[in-house]
Parts: sequence; C-alpha cells; structure tokens
Amino acid sequence: MKTIVTVQDLSCYGKCALMNAVPVLDVMGLSASVLPTALLSAHTGFPRVHARDLTEDMDLILDRWEADGIRFDSALCGYLASPAQAAAVERLFRDFTRGLKILDPAMGDNGRLYRGVDRGMADAVRRLAGTSDVIIPNLTEAAELTGTAYCEAPGHDMIRELLRALTALGPAAAVITGIPGEGGTIGAAGLFKGAPEDRGTYCEAFSPRYPLSWHGTGDLFAACLAGALVRGQSPEEAVSLSVRFVAEAIRVSPSDPSLERHGVHFEKVLSMLLPR
Repeated sequence: MKTIVTVQDLSCYGKCALMNAVPVLDVMGLSASVLPTALLSAHTGFPRVHARDLTEDMDLILDRWEADGIRFDSALCGYLASPAQAAAVERLFRDFTRGLKILDPAMGDNGRLYRGVDRGMADAVRRLAGTSDVIIPNLTEAAELTGTAYCEAPGHDMIRELLRALTALGPAAAVITGIPGEGGTIGAAGLFKGAPEDRGTYCEAFSPRYPLSWHGTGDLFAACLAGALVRGQSPEEAVSLSVRFVAEAIRVSPSDPSLERHGVHFEKVLSMLLPR
C-alpha cells in the first residue's frame, strides 16, 4: 500500500480535519498516518473552544520518525495552528516525503480569514506553497495567497489567472474550490503543469449547489483529491471525483441548518471512493 501522512488538527467534536481526512484516505486504498498540529475540544466553528498548540510535539514526532527511518510516499498538509509550524511541515516535505506534497491552505472562507489567522500565518503558508507540488485553496485563500482582491463570483478568465498566479508561487498544480458555476452549480477548477514552461492541463467539475454551508467539506475535498492523485488517477478524474464525492456527502445529510457545524454524513458515501 502507498503511504500518506496528513498534517492537520484533531478536533474532538465536529467532523473536520483529521476526523475527515483519515477515513477518506484509508478507504481510497492508502495507508494514512497523522502529524497533528493542534488538539481542539471542537473545531473553530463553535463559540467556545479549548485548543492546545502541538508545535513542540510535531518536532519531537519528526525526531522519532527520523531515528526510526520512517518515510512516506506522499503528504497532505491542512490546518496549521501557528506560523512556526510551517517549518515542521517544510522538514516533513523535505526529509520524509518521497512523492507528492499537497497543501490545503486552511486560512479562511467567504472573503474573510478564520479567527486566529493573521498576516504572519498567511506569509508562512505562502512560503510553504513554494515547497508543495499541489495546492488546494478556496477562493478566499487563493486571493490571499496571490495578493488578489477577493471576488465572490469570478469568471473563467479570472479563475485561470488565479491558477497561474498560484502555480507561480512554486507548485506544479493548483486546484481552486468553491467556484460558482452556471445554473446554480458549484465546483472546482485546476491547472496541472508538467514543467514550469508548460501551459498545463486545465480541468473543472461542477455539481448542484445545496442550500446549507457545511463545515469540513473542504477537508473532505482535499483528502479525496490527494488520494486520487496519489493512487494515479488523472487530474480530470481526481477533480471530478472530489466534486462528486463532496456533493453526494452533502446530499445525503439532513437539511437542518442547526446541524451545519456538526459535519456532513460522508460515511454514507465512502463506498464511491473504493479502488476499482
């Protein structure tokens, strides 16, 4: 089995981050390990959160892995608890990861940075993007990383410009999520380059937009995309599968606004990710 390590927080309640990523990666036929960035009583969508920063523990875990000769075929980095953790991720990418290094810059949404995310964090994630192979921001994060004004409904030309600007940071591929499409749809668009001078392969996929805005769906998308790419699916297949998986997870979840922050019932549709 191919191995992958995912770097994210562990929220004790609320389906997001590691609680979403590990089941998805395991079902997709990968052997998943974790490097936790923080321990949270619940994700930050809840009003009262106890949080413990695990920066020191990350360094100690990497020291033990180095002593034991542990290495991974790929890595997926999500939420960081502080800018200092970017250095640990750079070390993980450089010294422990043989293949794809994938970054989901979990910093904000709907035109705003998350609570506790400041410019120092944005700068650290931008530097980390330069050491990644694939980056998966939403529209808010793409604008922040590229220094572009946030636009809620960008056209095709603006999306392509954002993708080119993201790959100019260093990664060979970028996928932007949460893009509004025609007829009330929502989806993702990606640019995958084979070389710096290559104009790249552009792909996009859309699904119906459902009325609720569930927490943790970005984590599901990133894990699905990472799993698909690591197991050798084409960019087009990976983006399409990830969009369809998240849409189906939302579709089968209760249409109750009071449950949005608790997370979608993605367990019901994990079977669509099984290797064929």
